[in-house]
Amino acid sequence: KIPRKFSPEEINFLQTVANVLATAIDRTQSQRQLDYFFNLSLDMFCITGIDGSFKRVNSSFITTLGYTSEEMINQNMLSFVHPDDAKITKQELEKLSHGFPSVNFENRWLTSDGQYRWLAWKSLPYDEGIIYAVARDITLAKQAESQLRSLNEELETRVKDRTVELEQTTTQLRTFVQTAGTVLVVLNQEYRIVEWNEEAEKVFGWRRDSVLGEDYFLLFIPPNERDYLRENLNTTLDTGKVHRNLESKILTVDGNERTLLWNVNRFTDNHGDGIGIIACGQDIEEVRLAQLRLKLSEQRFRSIFNQAAVGILQVSLPGKLVLVNDKF
Repeated sequence: KIPRKFSPEEINFLQTVANVLATAIDRTQSQRQLDYFFNLSLDMFCITGIDGSFKRVNSSFITTLGYTSEEMINQNMLSFVHPDDAKITKQELEKLSHGFPSVNFENRWLTSDGQYRWLAWKSLPYDEGIIYAVARDITLAKQAESQLRSLNEELETRVKDRTVELEQTTTQLRTFVQTAGTVLVVLNQEYRIVEWNEEAEKVFGWRRDSVLGEDYFLLFIPPNERDYLRENLNTTLDTGKVHRNLESKILTVDGNERTLLWNVNRFTDNHGDGIGIIACGQDIEEVRLAQLRLKLSEQRFRSIFNQAAVGILQVSLPGKLVLVNDKF
C-alpha cells in the first residue's frame, strides 16, 4: 500500500495540532506539579476573588481551620474573620483591589470548633480579579507575646512599687540623717563624701552641697592625722571591724582644729564586700577644753596648797583625814 503524501497545508495543520497537544501536556504536567506544591506546603495557600470569595484552598488551610473544602469554596472570607477584625480586613482587600500587595497583615479566623486563631498574611493581586495569598498560623506566637507582655507589665508594676518603697525609705533615712543630733558622714570606697547631715554642716562649717563628691581627707583631716585615720578606715572597709570612740581631729571651714569622737562602720554590696564608710561623730572639743581647764585648775590648787606658809588639812565629815599640805 502506497503511503499517503500530505500536502503542505495538511502538514502545517498537523504541526499546529501537535504543538497544541504538547502545550496541553506541559500545562497538565505543570498543573500537576503545582497541585503537589499547593497541597504539600505547610503554609496555608489560597486563591480568592478580589471580593474575598475563596476559589481554592490547600490542605493546610483545611487542617488549620477545620472546615472542608466545600464549606469554604465560594464563601467570602469575611464570614470567617473575627468581627473586631472585619473592618481592617475589608481595608486590606480594598488595597489589593487597587493592585497593591499586602505584607505582614494579621487577623483572627474562626475555626470549625468555635475557637479563633491568629493568621499572618502575604497576598498578591493578579490579573482578572484574582488574589494569591499565603497565611501562617501565629496563634502560639501571639499567646507567647501576650504572656510576655503580661509578665512585663507585672514586672513593671513590681519595679514601680519597689521604687516607691525605696524612695519612701530613702526619704525617711535622709530625714533621720538630717535631723540626727550627731555628726553623720558617709564616704565611698575612695573616701569621697556621699552624705553629710545638718550637724556636720554646723561642726565643719561647710554646706552639704559644697562637699558632696569631695575628698574627705584632703579637705578636713590635718596632714599629721591622715595616715592614722586612713589606716583605721581601711581596716573597717576591708574587714568590717567596727571602731567605737575613735578620736580624730578635723579642720573647720575657718582652718581651726576640733576633736571629734567617732563610731565607724562600713556598708556592703550584695556580695558582702565593703563599698563605703558610715561614721557618726560627736564634737568633744568643748569637753576636752573643760577637762584641760579642770586639770590646770587642779594643778594650780595643788601648787598653792603645798606652797602655803601654814599647815592646811582637809577632814571629811566622819572625821577622816583627806588631804594635808607639806607645811602641815
